[in-house]
Amino acid sequence: MNLSFKQVEIAKSLFEIEDAKFLDEIQAMIQNYRTKKAPKSDTSRVTPTSKNKVDEELEALHLLAKQPTPEHIPLEEIAKEQGYNSKKLGKTLENIDYELFADESLEDMLNTLTK
Repeated sequence: MNLSFKQVEIAKSLFEIEDAKFLDEIQAMIQNYRTKKAPKSDTSRVTPTSKNKVDEELEALHLLAKQPTPEHIPLEEIAKEQGYNSKKLGKTLENIDYELFADESLEDMLNTLTK
């Protein structure tokens, strides 16, 4: 599994956690990890060939993500697999500080989504 993919999956999981005490524990673990100056990953095993392979895999995943969802897969199934909850979305949208985006044009915001 790709490191970036793992990071995104962990971030998604963190956003779903609503227990403040547990999140504080996770934050403390991250801070401990940073202060211990954990050894950096061994890049000596990473060759240009394996870097190219990772780039190719990422490109393939990006192309797959851009494909439309097949019609034989019901929207309800996708929503369930991705943990979509309309009530939770509504609460999130109510809590957005829209002033953060006041100086941004819609075109600029849309362009950031496609990068």
